[in-house]
Amino acid sequence: MTQRFEKDQELIKYAYENLKLNVPKGHEEYEKMISGIAYDTLNRELQAGREEAHQSAREYSTLSFRGKSIEEFNQIRLDKLKTLFGEVKGEAVIEAPLSVDYGYNTSIGKNFYANFNLTILDSSIVKIGDFVEFGPNVVICCATHPLEPEERLSKDGEWSRSITVGNKAWIGANVTVLPGVTIGDGAVIGANAVVTRDVPSFSVSIGAPAKILQQVSLIKTDLLTFWLERGTSRHGFFSKKPDGFNSNDNISTGMTGKSSGLGIWVNENVCHKTGSSFSTFSSLLDQIPKPVST
Repeated sequence: MTQRFEKDQELIKYAYENLKLNVPKGHEEYEKMISGIAYDTLNRELQAGREEAHQSAREYSTLSFRGKSIEEFNQIRLDKLKTLFGEVKGEAVIEAPLSVDYGYNTSIGKNFYANFNLTILDSSIVKIGDFVEFGPNVVICCATHPLEPEERLSKDGEWSRSITVGNKAWIGANVTVLPGVTIGDGAVIGANAVVTRDVPSFSVSIGAPAKILQQVSLIKTDLLTFWLERGTSRHGFFSKKPDGFNSNDNISTGMTGKSSGLGIWVNENVCHKTGSSFSTFSSLLDQIPKPVST
């Protein structure tokens, strides 16, 4: 991915109007950095921003639950996240440890959940939508470098691209999302994938580099729409369940190993209880088109 040579005024405007926390407005190297132009990584103000974010992430990661109620602990963690990220729109749970580059370049939507060891290298703008879930060890990486060693080792041997994760996307364990990628609404990224290009909405992608395994049809969507409207109940954000569900019933989607299926809890006639595991249901696969070759 090559660098750009003109500032992205739309992205700069977004940062100044939406990211409220410590964004260095009017700073030349900052504007170059988020725009995808090679910039001075050793600029003192940018360095200070990184170190402040690193310190805040360490403080977040060492917050202790002991001596507190779960409600108190959740509120303390949320309050800390709001001092770390440029925008936190609602409830957010991130399991420690957490690592970030700048923090102030990241916008997090409502009801966000990330499992252990999330890393966000937000040298450009990162937008995470509403009702998004990350598995453990997810890496969001906006930064990239020249291939030529001499260029890469220079003080401006880095540039960045923004990353967007759409509403109700699910990013599996150990996934790496590389610069410039947009992941569409309702997309699922399987474990260990390396996402190098845009992922369409309502698709399932796996592999390194990630490729589309299947595109979910939205013509026969009563089942999928039900899930997308409610998200999942695994992390306590959602308590409403449909009539006829038992207390252990779950709303879940995904895949495991070589099994490529979409398991959506809808009613007892469609599937059986599997908790948070993933299953392949032939009755649902009949409604899903064949994998899209890429």
